[in-house]
Amino acid sequence: MLGLGSGINRLSAAEAAAIAGRIPGFTGLLDESYGSGAAAAYSVRQLSSSEATAMVIRRDSDNQETSIGFDSNGNLDESAIETFCSGTTCKVSEWRDQSGNRNHAVQTTAANQPTIYTGGAIVKENGRVALDLDGVNDGFQLSSSVGSSVVKYAFTTHSVNSSDTAWSLFTDNVNTSVVPIAQSGSSSSAAFGFTITNFYKDGVSLSISNRDDVYEAYKSGSKSATTLDLGTTGFVQALFNRTSFVMQGKAQETILYESDKSTDRTSIESNVGDYFTQNTPLLDTYTGAAGAYSLRKLSSKYSGAAIRVRRDNDNLETDINFNIFGELDTVSLAAHCGSNNGYVTNWYDQSSNSNTAGQTNASYQPKIYDATTGVITENGKPAVEFDGVNDRMTSTASTGSDFTTSVVLKALTASQSNQWLLQDTSGADMLLRHRTTLFDFYDGTTVYDIGTAGTDQHHIFITANTSGSVVSFDGVDKSISGILNNGYTDLEIGADSGSRRWHGRFQEIVIWDGYQASNRTDIEDNLNTFYSIH
Repeated sequence: MLGLGSGINRLSAAEAAAIAGRIPGFTGLLDESYGSGAAAAYSVRQLSSSEATAMVIRRDSDNQETSIGFDSNGNLDESAIETFCSGTTCKVSEWRDQSGNRNHAVQTTAANQPTIYTGGAIVKENGRVALDLDGVNDGFQLSSSVGSSVVKYAFTTHSVNSSDTAWSLFTDNVNTSVVPIAQSGSSSSAAFGFTITNFYKDGVSLSISNRDDVYEAYKSGSKSATTLDLGTTGFVQALFNRTSFVMQGKAQETILYESDKSTDRTSIESNVGDYFTQNTPLLDTYTGAAGAYSLRKLSSKYSGAAIRVRRDNDNLETDINFNIFGELDTVSLAAHCGSNNGYVTNWYDQSSNSNTAGQTNASYQPKIYDATTGVITENGKPAVEFDGVNDRMTSTASTGSDFTTSVVLKALTASQSNQWLLQDTSGADMLLRHRTTLFDFYDGTTVYDIGTAGTDQHHIFITANTSGSVVSFDGVDKSISGILNNGYTDLEIGADSGSRRWHGRFQEIVIWDGYQASNRTDIEDNLNTFYSIH
């Protein structure tokens, strides 16, 4: 195809299907009933169980090429990229169409190929692999046009450089007409989020995904809920490049439909969002955790399960892992529990310390699955529920005198009488409590009111060292500066050793052995992107 190198390793359709078949039970977006029927589909993740090749990449050092497939979780095979590209820069010469129509996006000119590996690292956006387009000439030509008359729906995940004022996502590549998915200055017939007002016109719409939301478009940091009319001549021949409208930014996925997907739009958006809006795992950036308990994956280095669950009909236990999106595998949880209740026996520590929070007494184990209603959730995310009667868990997670606590939680009873949420096992200080209608913190000397508990989901952040302390509640600094830096000696969750048991739900508990005041807002942003608390 390119004539640039002789090391190309392409896969036949039969080989691709065979490799894809090695992922037991894998279901991609295009395998779902709501996602089926794509005319063309390009992505850095596996979209179809029958496709095993994502792209062909070329390395600059010798112009050799190779095909890149997926790992066992349906992610792009990063290890294959790193091995092939080490010591040089790699570009994408062909982005494979996973729709089954084999309408691959091709760039035969080396200088116009988007970058996927440079400076010793894979290009990424929000922790997911991305193609970096230079805004000058990078882009692809499709093997054949998509849309005999119109591309009715398009779902694209991308980010655009804030300084780029003339760019396109996909075009018909005809000088006299352009599919209106482009930005030119601050206003034009091709601009979205600025002057376009036609919304779901004639049932023809566009769904655009960017960093944070699936169905909204971003330009210079401002997002728009506008969904655009693709017109009546919207066939697509090129991606990211039309004359002077060349995208400067990162591309991760583009799926084009010739059929009306209005009834499936939100389902597709949810699938795309589940994968691409997962921000970088919290502990990858904010290291030094002494204990980390969550129902989402907090560290890319952590390979263990999230929790261990006992079903109450026969007391059989099993580990529940994370799914490909880094969230609790609720499908496996439901399969294990069925029509029975499920209780957490172990909440595994995702830090490097292996300080598992456990409970061997069945009567004291918090609940994760209800026999009638299924997975226990809060704001759409799984949660561990403590009954306020017996439930509690203990771990050996400890910190030095400087410490940080980050907790995502919800009270199930708005007013509780001095019930303990987290405690140092000495029982004398370092207590996060629910006292009457408030959350408070007791450092052994002073009680500090944090905020009204209510029955909403909340995030509490507390950090202290010899210089003082910082406390925030749902992202708002509480101007509390006097907390003593006593640290934790082991950690007890949901109760004390007596009768003070909390009635509520936890979704994430992280304690750091160190002061994290300078990282507070970034940690809060990470949590809020996932939990949507405030």
